Amino acid sequence: MGDKATIIAMEQNALQPGSWPTEMQELLLKACLLEGSAARDAWEKWKSRVDIDWIDEGSNRLLPLLYHNISQLGIDDPVLTKAKGVYRYQLTKTHIMFHQVMPLVGKLQQEGIEVILLKGSAFILDYYESFGLRPQLDIDIMVRPENVNRAAELLEQQGLLCEYQQSIDTLKRFRHSCGFSGGVEKRIDLHWNILHPSSDTDTVTAIWELAKVTSYQNYTLLTMSSTHHFLHSCIHGLRWNRHAPCRWVADAMMVLRSPESTIDWQLINLM
Repeated sequence: MGDKATIIAMEQNALQPGSWPTEMQELLLKACLLEGSAARDAWEKWKSRVDIDWIDEGSNRLLPLLYHNISQLGIDDPVLTKAKGVYRYQLTKTHIMFHQVMPLVGKLQQEGIEVILLKGSAFILDYYESFGLRPQLDIDIMVRPENVNRAAELLEQQGLLCEYQQSIDTLKRFRHSCGFSGGVEKRIDLHWNILHPSSDTDTVTAIWELAKVTSYQNYTLLTMSSTHHFLHSCIHGLRWNRHAPCRWVADAMMVLRSPESTIDWQLINLM
């Protein structure tokens, strides 16, 4: 039958494909997002039913948020040691990523190309309390459709390589973005649409019209409105995945909880 760790890993990672968090992920999300006794109860139930060394990747991405929320309750538990380590690792990793990527974004702006921050980088700047709370693999940006080819050319001139061999014009027909990499922490996902190449043109236009200003150090940047951030999180999370995702729930809740967020529910209904 195998040792205990192997059995636990098989049970925890036997996730049903789809788009909704599993039962264990729901408990983890409650421990990450709720307050007081509700968070404490979810934490106790979750930790009693999992081995933190063998959790799925989706749950692993929530460990920094788990450490942050549970430690604020005054709980000092050895099980939180790994979560604290993941938080510290992500804190350093994200600072390095921003340090390496933001000059590239600045270069695009200097060339007259407007840039909107998407997903993780935008959430880190506007919604999460710390750079260590929201793990990400790259920095997602969006440029206007007419600027995509020039933006890709500039990124390549800065030493980044496109992850696909096809031309940008070819990629536009069946993708909404393309990844560029110049190293482990020097990665940009260049978007010309937020979801799919066939998305409604009016939606893309509205994103640019409602974009708001944010900042990082000496960089002045654009990011999406809270309405579009909320919608983007939900749609990404609800797309089919071979492993049930869960981070999108935390992202959506961060938008809803922000005192600066104003969700236009009528606009969402129209999209």
